[in-house]
Amino acid sequence: MMKLIQKVLLLMTFVVSYVACGNDDTPPKPEPNNTEYTLTYISTNIAELKQINNGDEVANINNLEIDTYFGKRMQYVTPKELQFRNNSVTIVLNSDIKRDYEFKWVDEELHIRCESSDDWEYCANKSDDNLIFNIALFNQSHENKDRTLNIIGQCNFLKSYSELLDSNELMRESSVVWLRADAIFQ
Repeated sequence: MMKLIQKVLLLMTFVVSYVACGNDDTPPKPEPNNTEYTLTYISTNIAELKQINNGDEVANINNLEIDTYFGKRMQYVTPKELQFRNNSVTIVLNSDIKRDYEFKWVDEELHIRCESSDDWEYCANKSDDNLIFNIALFNQSHENKDRTLNIIGQCNFLKSYSELLDSNELMRESSVVWLRADAIFQ
């Protein structure tokens, strides 16, 4: 009887070992990123303020003339907070308007998913203990014999005015005031 019990226990040990160490090739699911933190706006540095005519850089513009070309737009588009939650970032503007984006880090750069194109676009980079958030504004004026077209726009993805000018032929044939600023968050 004792030998039968030993054989049954040995058989149960093999069965339990086989089931516990089964042949499951499924990789473990990654743990969700439950990190939540908020970065607060500290200051803004004007990186570039230029006049470009027909694709050629004409002159730097004095920072005191920002309101002449863009009015209060700089205040309206500069976020006051960046709220990171799991894999999304909420950009909170000064008017308490909130925009949510999926984000990912590529080395030291923050990229957000653009809803209209489903592309990942650069918008900020880490620097020491700060996050430098990119802000680009442009004021385009195109004249022909019948009328003048004036467009004021913004984008957080553009790093240089050449990217803007390369976006369409009308931009290269216009007068453009280009402003790129770095909003610093901590």
